[in-house]
Amino acid sequence: MVMKNAVKTACAAVALALCALALAGCAQAKVADDSPRVADVRLSSTSAMTESSQDVEVKLVFDQPVSVAADAADDFEVRLNGSPLDGGAVALDVRGSADGVTFVLHPASSASTAGGKGTFFALYQSGFSVAAKRADGALPSVTAASGSCAVLDAPVTGTLPSGLAIEVIDARAGSAQDNLPAQTSFKVTSPALVRAITWFSPDGGATKLLKHNHTFADADAQDCAADLAKVVGETTGLGIVAKASGDTVTLTATAVSDGQTIDPVVVEGVGVEGGTYDASQGTGEGV
Repeated sequence: MVMKNAVKTACAAVALALCALALAGCAQAKVADDSPRVADVRLSSTSAMTESSQDVEVKLVFDQPVSVAADAADDFEVRLNGSPLDGGAVALDVRGSADGVTFVLHPASSASTAGGKGTFFALYQSGFSVAAKRADGALPSVTAASGSCAVLDAPVTGTLPSGLAIEVIDARAGSAQDNLPAQTSFKVTSPALVRAITWFSPDGGATKLLKHNHTFADADAQDCAADLAKVVGETTGLGIVAKASGDTVTLTATAVSDGQTIDPVVVEGVGVEGGTYDASQGTGEGV
């Protein structure tokens, strides 16, 4: 009789322990005042200039240290250009660290890694979103030391980087007194690193021009500079002419306007929307 009571007591203790763990799990999945929240979002793209080595990363950095479970991917929904990822072309890895969660987009195992026809890793038009699957934004697999789960209050959206980067090296404003049009020269400091669209703007983001990066693996800084000059040259109504020399592009206004400036930028980043991809556009490298 004593043995049976002992067994019953042990079973009851195990049941209570399991119940406590279940309740703790429920508590962790609730949004609390001390829940970790996203403090920063970091975007990057890298490659060894080959099809198979391409990757683009979106890292969510939280405002306090976190523990990330192996199944954290189940907490998120990642979309490219408003649609689920095409698994035949784009694979997604999700990895955790002490400060956040990183989403890595890279070529799927079935994607082509050589020339010719096939299914290629491509990020057109580079728009992305990362959202929590739960309506309340709770991320049960990402927890703080207190046990509270992290929360993603709203989807993180933006335009992924192609890797192409520019740096302004000289600029002058338009001067009616000197009869000089506005002019700016910039240098391509990095060619495109992945098969993606680069959205380029000669006027600080107001006008977004499409540059294809189909041949990213063969394009160096000089090639990218020539492509950007071509993109500007093929766009009517800008009031700007472009000339490439080596890795440098000079943009010059076609008319003198006092105080006018030309502000070339690559349009990308968190909360930054690129343009609309149109495969029929023959700008940049061509199709």
